[in-house]
Amino acid sequence: MNNLSNLLNYWKASDQEVNWVLGTVYKTEGSAYRKAGAHMLINERGDYYGLLSGGCLESDIVLNARKVMQTKQSKQVVYDSFDEDGIAYKIGVGCGGKVYILLQNVTQSNRDVLEQMFSSLKRRVGGVFRQDISSNFMSFVEKPTPKPSSSYLEKSGDTESLVTFVSVDPHIMIFGGGLDAVPLVNFAKILGWYVSVIDPRPANARLERFPSADFLGKSIDENLLKYARKSGVRGAVIMGHSIKLDSESLLFVQKLQLEYVGLLGPKKRFQEIRRLINLKKKDLRNPVLGPAGLNIGGSLPESIALSIISQCHERFYRSHEEEC
Repeated sequence: MNNLSNLLNYWKASDQEVNWVLGTVYKTEGSAYRKAGAHMLINERGDYYGLLSGGCLESDIVLNARKVMQTKQSKQVVYDSFDEDGIAYKIGVGCGGKVYILLQNVTQSNRDVLEQMFSSLKRRVGGVFRQDISSNFMSFVEKPTPKPSSSYLEKSGDTESLVTFVSVDPHIMIFGGGLDAVPLVNFAKILGWYVSVIDPRPANARLERFPSADFLGKSIDENLLKYARKSGVRGAVIMGHSIKLDSESLLFVQKLQLEYVGLLGPKKRFQEIRRLINLKKKDLRNPVLGPAGLNIGGSLPESIALSIISQCHERFYRSHEEEC
């Protein structure tokens, strides 16, 4: 629940009558568990969603958040692993860095901002989230944003702000709603991803089997194509265990621009499917990884799901990290 979209989901489902504080890492120096742009929501009961550290600073952050609720003023807290008089040093934080945290009171106007951001992300629209470092002020504007989310400090006159590009959660479409897709969906949801499961067969892709899936589809058609484009599908896994379904799915994903396509089964099966639909390797719009998944060993559905989700995660995030 550590991405902003999931935090807002928990916040919306919680008691809105109590006071809330938004905690944000706005700067780090040296090694730190969370980087600038990490968020945490805390209420007056001491409940909190999200982490700003590995779990070692949260109790002190909650104490400081309560002070913010009382004063109605924002507060900056610095945790320095090398300051012998500081709380981070005393509790033995092992990251070896310095973390700057902003605590902002969720005023009525700020509730409106968080509501707006929640609504935008629900519609799978990202935007720019701006927080003044020295006050409770925050704002959100819808606009296309880079993937994944990123943050930077901006100074304008005497005002310093943290600017966060809030991107929508990665959307993965799984073709095949058999039992072996269950752990794959579960892993993706733990990561906070948006998940669609597609399977025309009546016994599969049922709500009872995939209660956490965001979308269950029964047809691979033009309507699904419109949905996939509008909702920003970034990756696909083809695991229907049916030559007919997998062939249809492979043709479908060629109509999308994807960062990841994985096909369950050996290379021989991939070649057989391509021959069946007369699709040459050079004509693939999206490179297909077959067999899907990293070679981590294990043969259980959970192991296979872990290998696939890891490979997909690498495609979504690794190139962006290397660019930073």
